[in-house]
Amino acid sequence: MVQQDTDDFRQAEARSEEKSSLKIAMIRVYVNDTMKKIEDYASQILVAMETGDTLTTYLSGLSRLTPTNTEAARRQIANATIEAEKYVC
Repeated sequence: MVQQDTDDFRQAEARSEEKSSLKIAMIRVYVNDTMKKIEDYASQILVAMETGDTLTTYLSGLSRLTPTNTEAARRQIANATIEAEKYVC
């Protein structure tokens, strides 16, 4: 009985990790795509507020927000969607 409960728990945990990894992948893609918009808005605000060396300093600091490679995450989302034959979340 204890062994069965342990096995059931491990299977449930594995399913939970799989579902969580898909949601984490979705969040990573969303945040990466949104950061591009935020960087654009921030640079527009900085240009309106600052000039000269100060503007250059702020824009260089803003450029440190580098995008991440989301190809694997996008592939994981696509594979899950294709496998389920519907939108998954």
